[in-house]
Amino acid sequence: MNHTILLTMTINNSLCYHPIKSNDMYMRDIDIRIKCYVKSISLWCKTSYKIVIIENSMHDRINDIIKIIENEKDNESVNLSNNEKIHLIYDNIELISYNENNKSSLYGKGYGERDAIKYAINNSKLIDNNFIIKITGRYYIWNLDIIDKYLKCNTYVACKYMSKVSNLVDTRLIVFNKNFFNNYLQNQQINDKKGISMEKGTGYAISEMTKINPNSVSIIKSIFKVEKTKSGMGRIITSL
Repeated sequence: MNHTILLTMTINNSLCYHPIKSNDMYMRDIDIRIKCYVKSISLWCKTSYKIVIIENSMHDRINDIIKIIENEKDNESVNLSNNEKIHLIYDNIELISYNENNKSSLYGKGYGERDAIKYAINNSKLIDNNFIIKITGRYYIWNLDIIDKYLKCNTYVACKYMSKVSNLVDTRLIVFNKNFFNNYLQNQQINDKKGISMEKGTGYAISEMTKINPNSVSIIKSIFKVEKTKSGMGRIITSL
């Protein structure tokens, strides 16, 4: 598989706006978040996939992730870090951590996630013109290779819908090319305060794309097996 896996992470989401106020319902405990990320990354590091990790709070606990990668990789990293970001490349794994300047506190976690994808595309050295498989960083997918059967030469997006009627896309795992992101998703309004979540905004962007190119979206029907972890709402996840 020549595609790039993009793992999105937010270690410190304490300022992120979310309509549900309870910390129990919306995972904000940094220790729990790190535990989930470390478990996932330790498994991803054992694969040969091309992986980009994008983290958008630049919290000190990013060092926990770096240690996991360094324990798996023999070679020294290529260090492209500066005052604005931590940027390390270890063979097939690239890690970028930057501070999104609390935009998520204004517009919600969906905006922050879309911004992180944009930052990764603009700064990564591993992302190329093949498909980007965007996965929530807490999730390790055991049977990811089944994704290839959904990717055709005319595919721009491959995804699952949480609700086709409500046009809600499951953005925990979504595959897209740069054309879709640059021409549709990048310009789509995402604002949780206005009820436009990442899931809904992505659905809108896909709808706009299919008006021009009806055959550009592939609906994923397979079940992905996930190493046991927690969702952002604290639920146990074993499949997508």
